[in-house]
Amino acid sequence: FTAAPWNSSVHTSRSRTTSIARGCLGLSEIVRDCQRLSLPQHPEGRQHHHHHHQRLPPAHSITMTDRIQKLEAAQKHYDMGKDLSWNKGDFDTALVELKKALDIRQSVWGMFHDETSKSFYEIGRALFAKKLYTDSLVAYRRCLRIRVTLYGKFHTETKNADHCVRLVVQAKGLYSAREINEAVDAIYRSIEHEINGDTYRKAGRNAEAQLEYIKAAGIEEYFFGKTGEIINSINQKAGIKTPPPPGR
Repeated sequence: FTAAPWNSSVHTSRSRTTSIARGCLGLSEIVRDCQRLSLPQHPEGRQHHHHHHQRLPPAHSITMTDRIQKLEAAQKHYDMGKDLSWNKGDFDTALVELKKALDIRQSVWGMFHDETSKSFYEIGRALFAKKLYTDSLVAYRRCLRIRVTLYGKFHTETKNADHCVRLVVQAKGLYSAREINEAVDAIYRSIEHEINGDTYRKAGRNAEAQLEYIKAAGIEEYFFGKTGEIINSINQKAGIKTPPPPGR
């Protein structure tokens, strides 16, 4: 927060009194006070002073209120979805509620936040209960990707997601411990390359980022096939067009 530039010829005794009183005023009073305060000798300074106080505080407070309301709504959807999934066994309705919570949390927090990871975790669980193993694996992998980024590979929350990924991989038909470990290790390698790619891209090192994404996509294709939500998103980052559906 930066105040308007000081100008001794402009700040009268009235403005000094006003500045002292501001500590007891709300935002709307500050706005009205700034509007009343005229600085005829310096119109540019007046415009800056008025614009700074009138626009920023109300916009900021509205944004915070909006965020809080959205997050409260997301929590209600999440709690209802979790209750339907864990206690009622109504996985279809649970998924509707959990996806509403996910959409809101992603819009407020973004992808890489603990609350977003929890939504993916519960969606993965409900999909697993419906035996939709491919979709369940995607949700659990999203959760794992977030937690590896936030906490590292050996954190308790990451290990919980890791365990679920292993269960889904096994349910999809990889029964031996060696096969399961190979698939999960491949997931971690893919995640590592994708994280490296994101890091390079933020630094403006696009060629190196693309190489990391291509490595991740290669691992995905070898272990999980040429199509799917995960590989498609990685290819999109790498600037590789998704192959068209069969028959087109």
